[in-house]
Amino acid sequence: MKSKNSISIELLNSLSEKEVEHLRELASCRIFNSDKYVVPLIDVLKKRVWRRKKLSTNIQILIYENVFSESVEDSQLSTKQRNLLFSKLSLIIRLIEQLLVQKNMRSNDKYKFEYLYPELLKRKQFKLFEKHIRKDKQTISKITHKTFKDYDWCLQHERSLFDYHYLKEDLCSENLSKLVYYSDIQYQLVMLKHQLTKISLKNTDPNVRFDLPSAEFMENLLNIPKYVIDPIIKIHRTAIRLWESETTDDLENLLELLKKHKDHLDRNELAGFYGICTSACTIAIIHGQHKYSKQMLEIFQTMHKENLIVKNDNIILPTRFKNMISVACRTNSFDWALEMNEYYKPYVLKELRESIYNFNLGYIAFNQKKIELAHNYFLTVGKVDSSYTNSTRLLILQCLFEKNENNYDHFMTALNSAESYLKKYSPLINSVKVSYINFIQALRMLHKIRNNVGNITMADLREKLAHKELYAKKKWLHEKIAELEISKGAKQCN
Repeated sequence: MKSKNSISIELLNSLSEKEVEHLRELASCRIFNSDKYVVPLIDVLKKRVWRRKKLSTNIQILIYENVFSESVEDSQLSTKQRNLLFSKLSLIIRLIEQLLVQKNMRSNDKYKFEYLYPELLKRKQFKLFEKHIRKDKQTISKITHKTFKDYDWCLQHERSLFDYHYLKEDLCSENLSKLVYYSDIQYQLVMLKHQLTKISLKNTDPNVRFDLPSAEFMENLLNIPKYVIDPIIKIHRTAIRLWESETTDDLENLLELLKKHKDHLDRNELAGFYGICTSACTIAIIHGQHKYSKQMLEIFQTMHKENLIVKNDNIILPTRFKNMISVACRTNSFDWALEMNEYYKPYVLKELRESIYNFNLGYIAFNQKKIELAHNYFLTVGKVDSSYTNSTRLLILQCLFEKNENNYDHFMTALNSAESYLKKYSPLINSVKVSYINFIQALRMLHKIRNNVGNITMADLREKLAHKELYAKKKWLHEKIAELEISKGAKQCN
């Protein structure tokens, strides 16, 4: 019972005020509802429950008495009363489902191919069917840059036309050719999307295992000339090569294709492919190729200009926000970073907003050498996700090292705690986790050298940095080594 209660209230709370009004209108129509209690129940729910999280015992009693005009004698509903109330809530769940289906059908003409056209053909209403088909053809003829959804629309159109010709025993070769073409295109694009997802998941978690055997057999189909030149297929294949090889040429090719064929992608797809480009830049930077920082900044600037940073639900992904501010700081674009932090703050989830905003301010301040200010900001950052948690931990370590408050044991404890957390609990991509751990180990060595503890030398640390490719904040480490060498050299001279 609690489950039904929760589902019905969550579903009701997802509706806008206008949608709640439409729900009442739907419930008033006897085609969809014949239960006399449902409309009064919707009225009471809107007044007493809508936009609230729980259907408390007191509210249940109030609803029951209002809807069923029956007093409740005890402090809670009896089993019979509760079953009656929840049976009506179940009807409301079904009505909301109907409402959502109707809303989707009104906003998407694709429903015609699945529900209307088959019924017209079944009833042999060929004239009306032909009228719809002519209208669809006009719509298709006006599409100059086909997207994935457009290809799907064309495929549904040709399938409906094939069913029409089949019933009239008048198969059309042009229709058959187009049906095969759009079937091939759709199959290839779906498989390419699956392949991209597979590679993305594998990069996130190397232990992920699943097969796409048919992807291997797609090559012959993909290499047919009329498919090779298709812009969307070219973009997907280039993105896959970039994920797999991470070469400069593939990155440049993908960026050029996105610039040239952006009209073939919807907003989410275009943002996703730019996201692949920024991920490739991030991996290159982790491997010490800092020249990609400028290119990554330019990608984010393009995404901002084209309104691709924020998702369709007006929410910015925390990781995307973090990466954008980070690369702006790495390229000394501090004014742009501050501008973006203010611009996108309202698009952060409310419960994460202040933490992410303060993290960004701290990161900007740290890169401007305002260490005390940065440290204070980082101390206010709450729980966001593993990426922010680990970054905040490392940045606090950097702040403590920069402040150099002569508390050797305190800093060693902080280093050990951060390393232990990374090894045991942090769900990061393996290469990123290794780079973070390597950084902590290098910082520990640097701290010991600065405090003349042990036999570690600058030469040992430089050799360690030279032989291990994966290091977070490698540039910063080299800067601190150089500063310490100058400091120790000055002390020796004195």
